[in-house]
Amino acid sequence: MEIIYAVFWTVFCLFIWFETDAIIRYSRVFRLTSLFNDLKKYKEHQEDSIEPLDYLDFVRSEHPNSFFVALLTCQSCLGFWISLGFCLFFSNWFYLPMVYVLSLIVYLLMRRLMR
Repeated sequence: MEIIYAVFWTVFCLFIWFETDAIIRYSRVFRLTSLFNDLKKYKEHQEDSIEPLDYLDFVRSEHPNSFFVALLTCQSCLGFWISLGFCLFFSNWFYLPMVYVLSLIVYLLMRRLMR
């Protein structure tokens, strides 16, 4: 049962991170803008651009050589680390490959159904 919990918590985190603008909204509400230094530039980009990028694409274009940014903006990379974290939390790291693959499949299916 812990495998299912780990899969769906991973899918939940990926969905919130990649499919919503929760990063921008909640960082402003909870005054976490110091964690996201590019929010001011991103706001200017949104106002000036005809077709603005979403926040993660904007950050990736602003910091193309940053490993940390690449990790946070890649669905499969971040999915692996989130899966590992939940596997360790639920004490079943042995099932990491299954949790990782299933969470990506469920996330991609859910994303496709939403569009």
